[in-house]
Amino acid sequence: MVRIDKSQLSSLRNASTQAIRDKAREIVATATEESTIFDEVAINKIPRFDGDELVLGHVLGRGGFCAVRELISIKMPADIDELPRQSSIKRLFCCREKTLNPAALLESDENDNAEIDSVTETTSEMGGIPREKLARYVSKTKKKYGTSKYVVKQVNDELQYHDKVAYLKAIVDIELEVKYMTSLNHPNILRIRGMSSPNPANGDTFIIFDRLKETLAKRMQDWLRRHRQCRGITGAVVGSKGKKEDLLVERLVAAHNIADALDYLHNRGIIFRDCKPDNIGFCGHGALKLFDFGLAREVHEKDRVKGTELYRLTGFTGAIRYMAPEVGLRKPYNFKADVYSWSQLMWYILELEPPLGVYTPQMFRERVFKRGTRPAVMDAWPNHMGDLMKKCWSPTVSERPDFKQVKETLGVVLLPYNNKKLLPNRFGEPCLPGDKECRNANASASDTSVMEACGHHKPHQHHHTHAIVNDDCCDGDEHAPVVLQQC
Repeated sequence: MVRIDKSQLSSLRNASTQAIRDKAREIVATATEESTIFDEVAINKIPRFDGDELVLGHVLGRGGFCAVRELISIKMPADIDELPRQSSIKRLFCCREKTLNPAALLESDENDNAEIDSVTETTSEMGGIPREKLARYVSKTKKKYGTSKYVVKQVNDELQYHDKVAYLKAIVDIELEVKYMTSLNHPNILRIRGMSSPNPANGDTFIIFDRLKETLAKRMQDWLRRHRQCRGITGAVVGSKGKKEDLLVERLVAAHNIADALDYLHNRGIIFRDCKPDNIGFCGHGALKLFDFGLAREVHEKDRVKGTELYRLTGFTGAIRYMAPEVGLRKPYNFKADVYSWSQLMWYILELEPPLGVYTPQMFRERVFKRGTRPAVMDAWPNHMGDLMKKCWSPTVSERPDFKQVKETLGVVLLPYNNKKLLPNRFGEPCLPGDKECRNANASASDTSVMEACGHHKPHQHHHTHAIVNDDCCDGDEHAPVVLQQC
């Protein structure tokens, strides 16, 4: 989120929609002029559409500034139907994960791979797809699977008439999100498929994403149900030990994927600041995806506090349950704030209930931020997890590990399960048109800890919204991030 000076807002009262959009671009350009990561070439390769070309369905979620709706089809010139017909698409725009979600695998004919290869030849490295091909995929998958496979995150139209300041902030947010997400290339980060035209006649501002099956918050409920089935008489009847180990490995792999996505961001100078279950989702084939970069920030040397490893960044930003104490107390902080957030999410993944679930915001401020209260470390956790968690949520920022160290520890934790043959095929297959090198959807390209510890070869490098406004979300810039409802 970029802070907008009041002086930049004073002239908006009578400004036209186009003038506000121009001001937003000016603010974004200023905010990103020192960036070393944004890839304008990749951004320019993303297909652009006018709002009038989109046929939208139900609203799936709303935030303060945006709504997320299903994308039914894209209207294109009549000659689109004259293009050569192609075979059905297998694993379209989703990453496959065979072991974790076999029921979600899609059927296809023997020519699927040939079609994917043909798309690859006309696709940019970052996944840009010609407008006509994307329009065809949208319609084709809707017909084939009976439901839309894409969503549109759109700035609320009424803002341009009733709250021009909010409208400006919304456009700035979405323009920055585009810049971040088109410049990132990781299998556990959701990717943009299309976006609004630079100067649309109708003023619409939007992004087209793959539609996710569910958020991590929803997946937690399923994990809890399965965990309960492994206990007591029911567990004895169904044979709980193997199922319990499978469930634990599934959760640990998810935690590893989250850590790897955040490590990827940190290596590029980006702090995420909003790691929570509602900002993590799963595609139809089980691959985990990090999304909603509304609070992400590229960290610059000019923000550093002299003589320290800390930076002057917006305080009290993110969901309070997962917020690092230094962020909650509005002190300088650094990338290790994300490590703290991950530790709270990891506790949730292990225990299948929110950490410090009964705490109020005031209790978090007084007990967690100021007094150092933390959730309990459980004896039932796998070896090494207790020590890892204590380090990750340490009140002393310098004592927290980075995500490379986190992944190394998780690799050690997962090693015994590989020896029991529980890990094979958990690291997926290539499946994105244009992602010929997309290997291992559930163990990222930049990671070697789990892959090497478990005897897998290091994969090649690759890439990759869901929405609810969370009650825990507190943002120093009064921004409510949007996440898609269950598909």
